[in-house]
Amino acid sequence: MADAATQDSGRDTDATTARSIDGRVLALARPLPPGLLCHRCTAADLPFELSSEFEEVPGLIGQERAVEAISLAMRMRRKGYNVYALGPSGTGRHSQIEALLRKQAESEPTPPDWCYVNNFADPQKPRRLRLPAGRGTGLAAAMKRLVEELRAALPAAFEHEEYRAQRAMIEQEFKERHERAFGALRARADRSGIALLRTTTGLALAPARDGKALSPEQFGELPPADRERIQHEIAAIQGELEAIMHQASQWEREHRDTVRALDRDTAGAAIADLIEELRASYRDLREVVDYLDAVERDVKENVGDFLPRAVPQPPETATPAALSPAFEEDRFRRYQVKVIIDNGGRKGAPVVYEDNPTHQTLVGRVERIARFGALVTDFTLLAPGALHRANGGYLILDADKLLAGNFGWASLKRALNAGEIRIETLEQLLSQATTVSLEAEPIPLDVKVILIGPPAPYYLLSAYDAEFPDLFKIAADFDDRMVRTTETVLLYARFICALARREQFRPLDRDGIARIVEYASRLAGDGGQMSIEMRAIADVLREADQLAADGKREIIGAAEVEAAIEAKFRRGDRIYRRLLDEIAKKSTRVETEGAAIGQVNGLFVTAFGGASFGVPSRITARVRLGRGEVVDIEREVALGGPLHSKGVLILAGF
Repeated sequence: MADAATQDSGRDTDATTARSIDGRVLALARPLPPGLLCHRCTAADLPFELSSEFEEVPGLIGQERAVEAISLAMRMRRKGYNVYALGPSGTGRHSQIEALLRKQAESEPTPPDWCYVNNFADPQKPRRLRLPAGRGTGLAAAMKRLVEELRAALPAAFEHEEYRAQRAMIEQEFKERHERAFGALRARADRSGIALLRTTTGLALAPARDGKALSPEQFGELPPADRERIQHEIAAIQGELEAIMHQASQWEREHRDTVRALDRDTAGAAIADLIEELRASYRDLREVVDYLDAVERDVKENVGDFLPRAVPQPPETATPAALSPAFEEDRFRRYQVKVIIDNGGRKGAPVVYEDNPTHQTLVGRVERIARFGALVTDFTLLAPGALHRANGGYLILDADKLLAGNFGWASLKRALNAGEIRIETLEQLLSQATTVSLEAEPIPLDVKVILIGPPAPYYLLSAYDAEFPDLFKIAADFDDRMVRTTETVLLYARFICALARREQFRPLDRDGIARIVEYASRLAGDGGQMSIEMRAIADVLREADQLAADGKREIIGAAEVEAAIEAKFRRGDRIYRRLLDEIAKKSTRVETEGAAIGQVNGLFVTAFGGASFGVPSRITARVRLGRGEVVDIEREVALGGPLHSKGVLILAGF
């Protein structure tokens, strides 16, 4: 206000008065016209009666520079063109940025779906699948149906007569091979007077007579020549028995391989049509076809999981979770499809706001379930983060929350630098993992990040974080005021109309809007400016609307707006009233008459909460004839730094 008074001083020279003491002119005093203290908004500036008659203004006003920066960032698809929107709070940055992004996102392509599936070669490293929007949930549902159909089709195939006949032939061939080999050995042993006995440890040879084994005493009574002959025969037959046993082990392996091949062929024939039907639906997606091929191979190798099995008796220490039906279904979890992101119902690119940007909420997390007292996990327990949801679109974050979050800033920079989203636990991030966890295949990242925060973090990050300038190349600087002219007042009135309609306030008349404009100039602290701190304006409008409702008025007028402004100040004017009381009680002395050499009254503005007010202060100065030196008081008491001393020395040079 003092600047305005100074500018008008040239027009008020007729009111100038001079005071003199001992014939010397001390000062020029110019009266301050009341009109300079409050720049009124007249009805002539607002050519309408009610706000409902006025055309709304799209978006915010006075933020052309910031909007231009954000628009450039949205058009730039190169790495690093993310945005830091800096400016004071309450200027509508969140709503303006979100509105701009959503409008742009509507015209952009819908990003794909992302899924995780089992890696049959290494279950600890799940594979990712990229599918067109909407087809991820279809694949997950199709795999569930496939498992149900396999659980019905495979047992039926293995109960079929053809399979039973082939299995019986294999068993019969294996049995006959054993019988031929051991039958020939038994016949030779019988001819040599040797008995082939079956014991708990296997087969054994013993001397026999009339088909009965001899005891050690009976064997000792035989003539030495017979004992020597029998021992020689036993040694020869023992060598043949060992050769046959070695062959039997090989025959057993061949038998198992033959049965396994029969099972694979039977399973392959049973599931061929089911897999091929599903494969035909995703023929255009190479990754999905490869995954279905892996599923087919795994089903053939583990067909026993689909066949009825005897229910084992549960151990006494088994937990209820381990005995639940869900635990019995765990063996089929590897065939599920975990849909991380489903964009089937979306039109355009996503716009996501994350209000708690930590490591896990940004890049996702690995969940666990309890099994037999231990925590286990698999790919179906992977959970997405905000980067997954915003992938292919825009992510809005609060800078203060991100920097204060649990490794949120480090994880965001890592993802943006690498161009991929890697789901990992905090232990893995800090290289402190003590348990086996998942290493999911990372998902490619294509996202535009918009940080919203005050100016101070932006300048600090620019100065001290070497990666910040490379990742956030665009600064959208939001202003907190705009120049007050006839055109901008009309624009401001249109914005108030839009705000009133959006918040469903009662319509404002011309005087009510004029009072809001005046209040905006007061918030700006300059009659030629208007504050665009929309939070304070919106709060006054809300309270004025409530006052109009209390008075059963259908229109918000200047009286309601004025009452809302006064009530807002009154709620925080305790210190102000206390200072007035001190002045009234003469505890604070304020001289308003007369003149004094080296003294002047000053007024400084202070603010507590939402209330700001002026506090009178006496400013004094003492002058004497010195020795031509400048005394640095700060230096004399050892409180001055090098910059202060430098300034004093420069001053002394004059």
